[in-house]
Amino acid sequence: MLTKVQEEIVKGGFGPMLVTAGAGSGKTRVLTGRIEYLLCLSDDFGNPILRDWEILALTFTNKAAKEMKERIEKSRGDRVETFLGTFHSFCVRTLRRYIEELGQGYTKNFSIYDTSDSLKVIKEVLEVKNYSYLNNKDSAKIVQWHLGEIKNEGITGKEYREIIKHRDDVDEVMDAVAGYEKKLRESNALDFDDLLLKTLELFEKAPHVLEQLQKRYKYILVDEFQDTNFVQYKIVRSLAMAHKNIMCVGDEDQCIYTWRGANIDNIKKFVDEFQPGIYKLEQNFRSCQNIVTLANMLIQHNTERLDKVLFSELGDGDINFNAYYDDKEEARKVVQQIMLQHRAGTKLSNMAILMRVNALSRIFEDELRACGFGNRYVIWGGFKFYDRAEVKTALYWLRLLANHSDEVALMEAIGFPKRGVGEASLQKIKEYAVEKKLSVFETLKSFVEQKECILILPAKAKQGVQSFMTAFNKVLEVYQDNNLEELGREFTRISGLEQAFKTGKPEDEARLKNLEELVNVIVQYAKEHPDATLDEYLQTAVLSSGDTPDSNDQLVISTIHSSKGLEFDQVFIVGLEDGIFPLERAKDNFAEFEEERRLLYVAITRAKKGLQLSYAKTRFHRGERKWQKPSQFLKECEFMEEEEEKINYGNWWD
Repeated sequence: MLTKVQEEIVKGGFGPMLVTAGAGSGKTRVLTGRIEYLLCLSDDFGNPILRDWEILALTFTNKAAKEMKERIEKSRGDRVETFLGTFHSFCVRTLRRYIEELGQGYTKNFSIYDTSDSLKVIKEVLEVKNYSYLNNKDSAKIVQWHLGEIKNEGITGKEYREIIKHRDDVDEVMDAVAGYEKKLRESNALDFDDLLLKTLELFEKAPHVLEQLQKRYKYILVDEFQDTNFVQYKIVRSLAMAHKNIMCVGDEDQCIYTWRGANIDNIKKFVDEFQPGIYKLEQNFRSCQNIVTLANMLIQHNTERLDKVLFSELGDGDINFNAYYDDKEEARKVVQQIMLQHRAGTKLSNMAILMRVNALSRIFEDELRACGFGNRYVIWGGFKFYDRAEVKTALYWLRLLANHSDEVALMEAIGFPKRGVGEASLQKIKEYAVEKKLSVFETLKSFVEQKECILILPAKAKQGVQSFMTAFNKVLEVYQDNNLEELGREFTRISGLEQAFKTGKPEDEARLKNLEELVNVIVQYAKEHPDATLDEYLQTAVLSSGDTPDSNDQLVISTIHSSKGLEFDQVFIVGLEDGIFPLERAKDNFAEFEEERRLLYVAITRAKKGLQLSYAKTRFHRGERKWQKPSQFLKECEFMEEEEEKINYGNWWD
């Protein structure tokens, strides 16, 4: 059943709408209900006003898109062709069809580079330069940061040069950025930010493409609107401006990703440019009333927000605040509380320890192991399946099958299983490729077919190149002659990856199991999508993210950033100390300080029935034990009355 406000939104007319949806207020129900309602509308002759493929719904996680699609299809009793997916997946779909119209040399089988791939390219660019400033181990990450700034803002290199012109290393930074972009073009590859930028560029340079998409997508919905960056907003604006049939749903109080480009000002831009009807979802269906009251009490101190007050009809929950002598006592007492709750019947998976920085997790892990719970917790937001080295190596082989120009994939694939082709030999091959104006893959192919590599490579490296190309060609033959399912079953064996991990070592047995799981994933994907191409599977793999913890009964230990979208019966928020939460640097930046407050608001609203907040009066930090001052936020939550005279908070913003 929908509430009165939810029903008003779901059954609203056409035109722009902004829904500011508080934590736990049922926004997924509203989004799916809105789509279902739109699909039921018909004209006077009984014809549908909107067909399912004319609706575009953009989300920020695959989990959210999958959940909405399943709800809609279950409600309708049939499949729907509505695009429900992330911004990046929508952009990939668009670019796979139209990217060649940019005229920049990219083809439809482009590779998608993740952040680790991008870092490899940057390091390679820096290695061949004799820079004065960018010459240390941190230089690649510095360049990567600058690239993120350029691409999140959607500005040109010339515009960015003007912004950083005061820096001594400006010339080197911009030269490295240009070198990186050149390497990506040569590899027929785009990074995550490029997926958005190239789509926007396509709209600007090929207006007929934008016009086609505007005519196709007659109604647009955007979830988690507060997390959009400037480029994402411009993409949505471009698609919706023709008809203005758009509903944006978000919560400025949960904008916690500005460090990766999220722009809270996009809400203001949307209001100014579209003049939408504004609706507020204020009833929280997740948390008990006193937990909601606490969240309201905290977030009202922020100024950059639309005024709303959450309420709940779920009665009161259990809220506790504890000040511990030191970090060891905090960990011991929190774990004791968790064990008591578990014995009383609460599943471990319904409890979470949340913290501002992941460095605090170690002492809680030590305590859990000491209590015999070493295998009963999961570090959420940590190492994900597709990030494991053996899985990534296998995917490099598949990427190279789809795109022979993918130099990062080639370097990784030829490097494992080891075949005796070392760094020196690879460098010679790259130099030869540049001299002959060939790709590295074409160069390897030429070496093998024309027997030229004996002239520049030692015998062992020559044999390694021949071995690699033989294995690759066998995998390529399977790829060309069979479907995706058969390729998935065979490529780890033919490539030698399976054999490489059959060493009998426990760690290699675990890696082999991960490879087997990858095969299972590919085969299952192929069965569910019988017409899918290798490109389509690879984009699913690279854009996927672990959205929820394992279903096993394990306690979740997580940073608050990683916990967004999750909920638990019992939540323990630890380390609420000045300098840790909020971070030290936030004291001197009003916008960052408000984001820190939003982060605690998100943590509080993960709790359904019980909430415990705590800080340690002393903590071992950076090699020495230090006295800690409780977080300013505890005062704002009115937990520190008894300590008020002992604590000098100051007023940072006066």
